[in-house]
Amino acid sequence: MFIGELGLNGELRPVRGVLPMVINWCKGGRQMVVLPRENAMEASYVKDAKIIPASTLNEVIECIKGDFTEVPFENAKPLQSTEYGMDFADIHGQLSLKRAIMVAAASMHNMLMIGPPGAGKTMAAERIPAILPPMTYEQQLELSGIYSVAGMVDREHPLIIKRPFRSVHHTVTRAALIGGGVIPNPGEISLAHGGVLFL
Repeated sequence: MFIGELGLNGELRPVRGVLPMVINWCKGGRQMVVLPRENAMEASYVKDAKIIPASTLNEVIECIKGDFTEVPFENAKPLQSTEYGMDFADIHGQLSLKRAIMVAAASMHNMLMIGPPGAGKTMAAERIPAILPPMTYEQQLELSGIYSVAGMVDREHPLIIKRPFRSVHHTVTRAALIGGGVIPNPGEISLAHGGVLFL
């Protein structure tokens, strides 16, 4: 399979959404994927994929013909992280709130916090991902695929290993919240998948 966008001079440009495309391609028992060099790291997290990075259309043609001698990109190893930068232990007092958060987090339920500005609602919500269980490799791939489609992955470290925290302003548009738009993009609900959506 070839993934990429062709530039004016025959060079290959990176594209969005590479990770979910490669995952679905490999589910059918296929392995070889030719794509732009900038997308190689992102695609390398798919265990069964044989990634061939290319810079130009001529290299893609040579690869299809079997004349291209590029060594396949080495598959990246899954990562784990429990460092969130914000610790749930930073919340002092507020025993009822902490108990409610732990119950909601343990069962992945929604919760409603009511209180005046400065009561600590946002501070508490920001620390919820720190007490959620670490994401499995499959969950990391799923979330990274959403961010890949949105064009929000880091080229150097494309696998998202921490549960997301998305804070949404009350003036958010419908398209920004649920996704869509002239050029369809994932919304905040999708970007918070497996993590916390704070409204």
